[in-house]
Amino acid sequence: PDVPVKVGSKSRSRAGTVRVVVRDSGGDPQRAAEAVAELSEQSDVLAVVGPIFSDESVAAADAAERAEI
Repeated sequence: PDVPVKVGSKSRSRAGTVRVVVRDSGGDPQRAAEAVAELSEQSDVLAVVGPIFSDESVAAADAAERAEI
């Protein structure tokens, strides 16, 4: 879904939208790494948030480093 956001400070701000994309790894480190790799290939992705569990986090971080994001 698109989420309205306001970016900046009181003196300089901009309004816009951010599209939230969800990928569920189901607790599987391999699926977490695949999701990060997939998202890293999209030029409009600005950030990846998650995963929560430690094994998934390590796999996702490794994939992010390989993708240089």
